Amino acid sequence: MPLAVHTLMAPETTLGLWHIEETPDELLPLCTPIDRAQADRFVAASRRREWLAWHALLQSLCPGVQAHYDDQGGPILENGLHIGVSHTSDYAAVILSPRPCAVDIEKIDRNYSRVLPRYASAAEQALGASLSDPTLYPALFWCAKETLYKLKRIPGIDFLQDLHVEAVDASTETLDTRFRQQPQRLHYRIYDALCCVFGWE
Repeated sequence: MPLAVHTLMAPETTLGLWHIEETPDELLPLCTPIDRAQADRFVAASRRREWLAWHALLQSLCPGVQAHYDDQGGPILENGLHIGVSHTSDYAAVILSPRPCAVDIEKIDRNYSRVLPRYASAAEQALGASLSDPTLYPALFWCAKETLYKLKRIPGIDFLQDLHVEAVDASTETLDTRFRQQPQRLHYRIYDALCCVFGWE
């Protein structure tokens, strides 16, 4: 079953996670005619597969809805719901809410060592190292900052100066983060080797 997770995270807010096992040709019938036509613009089969997967997931969560894009390239829906999207080589994630929302997924075992100083401050690295499982924090903090970035949709955001992870609560699977001076509570889930962070305003 390709749908790994479909759960209500808050009133009228739904998170879906799709385990991509299909080929692009198998995903095409699960998407709208507009999506099928737009998929032709992707030359790389892997990119086309990921794009079709999140559109197939959207149809499983909200049949018949059509996704479009705003001026910044972010997905928007015609039915008034807000949408957040993320995908990797093996998974696609979609969050739907009446409020602005965002999601980011990433493999925990990815090598973050080269990029870590670009998105995690010294204080954040110390916080991550203090977690019960410190191997988790590079992916967790990356996804948290990506989720914040997508949630705010403001050009020119600096991952070190503007986005901050201040606390992690493993018991509630939440992160206390901050965008400049604005606090923002985010949520996370770990699925096998996949980190998923999501939130809404």
